[in-house]
Amino acid sequence: MKIYKLIGWYLLVALFSVLFWADINNWLNYSVKFDYGSYHVASVVYFVFLLSVLVIGFALFEKRWQAIIASGIITILYLVFFGLTLINLIGVALLIALTNYSQMRAREESTQKTKINSRAIISGSLTSIILPMFIMVSFAAYQSPAVQSLEKMTKIPSAGENVIKATVSKFVGENNISPSQKNAVTNTVTGEVMNQINSAVGPYLKYSPPIIAFALFLILWGFSWVFMWLSIFLGMLMFMILISTKFIKVETKDIKAEVIEI
Repeated sequence: MKIYKLIGWYLLVALFSVLFWADINNWLNYSVKFDYGSYHVASVVYFVFLLSVLVIGFALFEKRWQAIIASGIITILYLVFFGLTLINLIGVALLIALTNYSQMRAREESTQKTKINSRAIISGSLTSIILPMFIMVSFAAYQSPAVQSLEKMTKIPSAGENVIKATVSKFVGENNISPSQKNAVTNTVTGEVMNQINSAVGPYLKYSPPIIAFALFLILWGFSWVFMWLSIFLGMLMFMILISTKFIKVETKDIKAEVIEI
């Protein structure tokens, strides 16, 4: 019976991995403006479900090879969507390595405590999974066409010019001038500002891909607490459902504990 539960866990890991990586791939490689629209928020849901399912499985299945297979499913699907490159393999190796640590923490919380605490089991293992996953997303962003295209640019993209133009237009609009004068002044000032910015920043745009990838990682890591709390809440809910449906049992046993004496 346990083998069917293990297979079911692998299937859930595969399902949420496919959904998550597919949505991230769609955002990075097929979004014209490289913007994170509301229709991509689903990737957050997939990610939270993946984290919760993964950590609960670490607590239920104690063998190291079982955790390695689960992380292998995630990494293989990542390589399917983003390619077999050296930088991707580094992310894969990092995830597999930290998966072992995450499983160890989950097993410690579920076997070496006098009372099962689902919150402690989940929270103690999340960081070592979230970190490599964010790094892998950043690696994928670094290799995306939208980011790589910045290497060949010698001036700020038109989106940046539009922001500057809107700012200048708002400032000019505060003066009592005719619409034609306003447009002329706005275009002139915007052109001068863009020339100054491009002359200063243009030579360094070729370094923007790694900078953007690192900035994306910092942004994601800054919101890691949101993913952690959502995953903890969902994981605790899943744990309660598994117990109430008799999928897993929590039994009371007599155990011997080590103590330190002087």
